[in-house]
Formats: sequence, structure tokens, C-alpha cells
Amino acid sequence: MNKHLLLLLSCIFIFQFGYTQAKSEINNYPNWGIMQYKVITEDNVSENEIYQNELFQKGKLTTNENLELNALKFRYNIKKDEIECRVGAQHSIINFPQAIKEISIDGTCYEYQKYLVKKDTAKGYLLKLHGGDQTIYAKYYIPKNKTIAPESKTYYLLKNKGQLPKKISSIRSTITNHFGKQEKEIREYDRKNNINWNNPMDLKKLISYLSSLKQTM
Repeated sequence: MNKHLLLLLSCIFIFQFGYTQAKSEINNYPNWGIMQYKVITEDNVSENEIYQNELFQKGKLTTNENLELNALKFRYNIKKDEIECRVGAQHSIINFPQAIKEISIDGTCYEYQKYLVKKDTAKGYLLKLHGGDQTIYAKYYIPKNKTIAPESKTYYLLKNKGQLPKKISSIRSTITNHFGKQEKEIREYDRKNNINWNNPMDLKKLISYLSSLKQTM
């Protein structure tokens, strides 16, 4: 059997395996016990909703039992602190997020956790910016007193190993302290890229850059 035929058969097998897995997930949808149907006539959003990204994006859901569901698209509803899902033409919301370890949306990881803001505890979706013994999160929220044309805001949290994530006063100081030997690199990256320190996506890129430098030191 020549190499070209072997390659073709391998491609067919991989495609068939992926298709079968996706079809199985679609057929079982939403019988995983963590979702409920949601009526969405179109993918367009209501004027009353505020999303991190209005488009459904490819992602992966991992349960606490390490079951991975890949045949899904997601978007994060900031106003309701909910993650909406789409499989084919069907829509749902995750109504039991406690059963989920993490959700990756277009490479961005969300975790549902209990966290501390001042002395109060709350539960919700946190956007993970950096992992390890010290984990850095961002939290999108809508100011409660903002009733006219509300916009999402962000604050940041730090989780030390074995503790709850806790709101921090300065993300710049936290990143500088965590990557203490790279203060010069932080300033240089900030100067070249004009970082918006209130934008989690900007900080995610900065942290990824600093982490790559740290590995080469």
C-alpha cells in the first residue's frame, strides 16, 4: 500500500472520528444535566443584553468529571453572568455551572468560582488570565447604579493556592510583583502596545508575553 493511500485513509479516519464524536454530542444535547433549552430565534442579541463577544465562538466545556464537550459554540452574557451555548440550531444556557471545571471560548478560559470582594463572597464566572500557585482573574460586571446605556466594567482578582480569589486594588502592581525581574520588559511592552489596563484581553496578551520570557530566563 503506497504512502498516499495510507495518508488518505488516515485523514478519512480522523474526520470520521471527529464527526462521530460531534454527532454523539449533538444527539445527547442537552442531556448532560448542566444545561437547559433557551429560546433564541436568531443569533442577534437583544438591546438589553451585554456580551463579552456577541458572536457565538468555538470552544470546549470540561466538567468536574473531566468530560470534554467540543461540538459547542459559546458566548458570555455579562449582564446575566451566564454562558449561552449553541449546538447546531439549538440554543441553551448553562444552568448548573457548579458542575463545570472550565469553559474555553476561542482560547479564553472561564471558571465558575466563589470569590471575595472586600469582605463579601459572591459566585460567578471569572476570566482566567494566568494560572499557577498565584492565579490572576478578571471579572466583568455591570454597575448597578448605571441604568442608562450601561457598559461593562472590569476588576481583577488574585487567588493564592488554597484560598478564594480576592479582588485586588491594582492589577499593574500585581503583575509587576509577579514578574518582578521583568519590570523593564513590562514598561517596554506597554510603550509599544499602548496597553489598556482595564481590558482583560490586553492583559492576557501581556501576561502571555511575560510568561514566554520567563521560560527562557
